[in-house]
Amino acid sequence: MAKDFVITCPHCSKTFSAQDFIKDHLAEAKKESIENQKKFKAGYEKKLKAQQRSKKEEVAEVQKKMQAKLKRREVEIQAQANTKAKAELNKKVKERMETEKKKIESNAFEKANKTKEKEINAAKKAAKLDVIKKDKEIAIIKVKAEKDIENTRRATNKQLEDMKKKMSQDPSERKGKIQEQILVDFLRENFPKDKIIPIPKGAKGADCIHQINEKDHPNIGRIYYESKDTKEFSETWVKKLLDDMTEKDINFGIIVTETMPKTSKGKVEYRHNDRIAICPMNWEVLFAQANSYRQMSIKFKKYVGKNTPDDIGKDDLWDTFKTGSSYKLITRLNDSYIEEVKQFDSHEKSLKKLRKNSQDRRDAFLELLANLKSIPDLYPENFLEDDN
Repeated sequence: MAKDFVITCPHCSKTFSAQDFIKDHLAEAKKESIENQKKFKAGYEKKLKAQQRSKKEEVAEVQKKMQAKLKRREVEIQAQANTKAKAELNKKVKERMETEKKKIESNAFEKANKTKEKEINAAKKAAKLDVIKKDKEIAIIKVKAEKDIENTRRATNKQLEDMKKKMSQDPSERKGKIQEQILVDFLRENFPKDKIIPIPKGAKGADCIHQINEKDHPNIGRIYYESKDTKEFSETWVKKLLDDMTEKDINFGIIVTETMPKTSKGKVEYRHNDRIAICPMNWEVLFAQANSYRQMSIKFKKYVGKNTPDDIGKDDLWDTFKTGSSYKLITRLNDSYIEEVKQFDSHEKSLKKLRKNSQDRRDAFLELLANLKSIPDLYPENFLEDDN
């Protein structure tokens, strides 16, 4: 077992265990942190559901307006086609009848009644042919109108589909954006004195930068965050994050991932001289690691400016800093807290399993009671009947 840290009072020279003192403090802090995370998660889920419900209502409203507009357009096109067809038919029939009437009147005195009747019949026949011809023209106009209506409907449906597609993006992309926003909100909630800077969409870099502010000294250190939600872990994430950290001169980086490296066994893994931490998607673990890196940044900032040669590199300074008591204490407290979180999660899962098994036994018991009357070999027929 590792040797416990001992703190000596400078006034009374009394010594006591730092581990016991910190453990009591962590237990209280953990309780408060869990309550805060529950409130934060409930509030965010409520906000997210409200946003999703608002988006669905917006799409439904737009679809309703589009359908109403399409219906009005269909009625309008149909009415215009009918009106135009009837007007042209009436005009041609009237012109034909007027022409034939004039011919009949001009020849009325020269021809016999039979001739007049033949001419009238011929005029009627010609008019009928015109009507048939016009009916065909009307049919053509209707076909064209139906095509216009269909084209309008297709255009409207395309607009709706485009809108739906935009509203419901690719699941992994949408989930990734939600996860990034939750991460930013989580950091802002738990580190109100610091500044959380999201990386703009389309810009090069990870998800956000955690700028550490201590009292009257802003930006004394920074932590780079990258969140991942894929089925397999990739070491290329680590290299990319390290490149981004080097480019922006950031000391620490944290990768928050649903899928941990196979070598991790559920624990936090470290890369590149412990400057990059790979954390499971567990808010308590992330809370512990972020606080540890934050405190290391503060201590390292003071260490760099205190009795350090000007010609020594930052990597060498970091290696020297890691041999000191501050780094070891922070690391030990962080490991202890994370182990407690894992034990708590394990107990919680066990309790859930016990509750489920208990419920299964209850269900079996109630089912047995409900079927007692159907077991004649064990009980007389009137065993469960009323005495009256």
